[in-house]
Amino acid sequence: MRTSLVPLLCIATSYLSFTSHEAHADKVCLRVNPNRSLSTRTVSSSANCPRRFTAVVDTALLTGPSGPTGPAGSAGPAGANGQTGPAGATGTTGAIGAAGPTGAVGPNGAAGASGPTGADGAFRVWGDGSDGPLTLGVSAPLDPQMQYTDITIDAGVTASIPDGGIIRCTGTLRLNGQIAVGNGLVGGRILPRSSSGTLLLASSTTGAGASRGAAVNPEVGAIVVAGVNVPVRGGTGGSAYGSDESLKQLRPRPGGGGGAGSSAYGLFSFGGAGGGAMGIYCRNGVTVSASGTLNASAGDPSVGGGGGAGGLIVVASAGPIAMDGFVFAPGSSGASASAAVGGGGGGGGGVVHYLAPTINITGTHEVSGGAGAASTPGGSISSTLGSICSGGGAGGALGGVGGAGADVAANGSTNNGVQGADGRVLQSIVSDPTALLLQ
Repeated sequence: MRTSLVPLLCIATSYLSFTSHEAHADKVCLRVNPNRSLSTRTVSSSANCPRRFTAVVDTALLTGPSGPTGPAGSAGPAGANGQTGPAGATGTTGAIGAAGPTGAVGPNGAAGASGPTGADGAFRVWGDGSDGPLTLGVSAPLDPQMQYTDITIDAGVTASIPDGGIIRCTGTLRLNGQIAVGNGLVGGRILPRSSSGTLLLASSTTGAGASRGAAVNPEVGAIVVAGVNVPVRGGTGGSAYGSDESLKQLRPRPGGGGGAGSSAYGLFSFGGAGGGAMGIYCRNGVTVSASGTLNASAGDPSVGGGGGAGGLIVVASAGPIAMDGFVFAPGSSGASASAAVGGGGGGGGGVVHYLAPTINITGTHEVSGGAGAASTPGGSISSTLGSICSGGGAGGALGGVGGAGADVAANGSTNNGVQGADGRVLQSIVSDPTALLLQ
């Protein structure tokens, strides 16, 4: 029985000696049971096996030559994600892309804070009173740029202002003397000149002022043309606005008064200048005594010229207005003519307009139209081209229409110029005209 075990142990020993240099440090120990089967196996890390165990080589601990690579196994399940690695370096900036579509308009933002309060608009009407009070004891011009508190003009004194001027005060105006505005638009002219035996006329047009239309120049020419008697017509008078349009004339300006008259033909003929435009704006009140006067009369024409229209006067206050004196804004009369020249038509009357919460008028207003002039029949105008005739100049307009100039008939007879129409005196009762005057 034991002899049968020796070869097995020898074989094991030979394996041990053959592979001792490849064995692990731990020893494999076997114990032979009585029935000669290997029934007990242990591993010892000591130098010797336990009693009744014999050291052998564990073939599981021996490494043989590598066999051929087997087929690849199926892929195992994916492992868990590893930790995120550190961020890489920033790459270079790419090219700018195309602009996208415009987005929808957003809601309105909240209203901003209110700005500081502006200057009182009333300063533009009444002035700010920065030039203090004025008492005028001698005749002198008034500067429309001045801004007074109170104004007093003594009796016998004339305060003159230019066409389009406005007198302003924050207090009261007391007028015992006169305020006179200069003439506005200059009257027309028709001057003779000739060239190669042909009659030429150098004429100037007339201004309409604040009226609807200007006066028209008359005809100039020979009564006899190719053996036929031909009449020569006078000028057409300027056209006026109605009362509604006249109420809107609240802002006097240069050239905004009466229309000028037109001229007859001749070196010494001219139409009358239109009356000027002026305003009196005093916030607390305006008083014109019995000796006080406001004057916006038109200028006179000459030699067959038409008269100028009366001017524009606007008196406004947020206080009372008392008018006990005189107000003049008449049209001027047409001028008489020499032989073969028709007489001039009269200018229309002007416009006087009061605006205040209370208005008391006991004084006198002169806004009549100017008279038409008489003509001198027969004769002719001597010129280098022979005998010619001229119709009369026409009157300008404002509150009233201008009168037409006289015609020269085919037989040489003439009529008279036509009288201009009367102007207008208007009253507007308003609690405070400031807003109206700012328009």
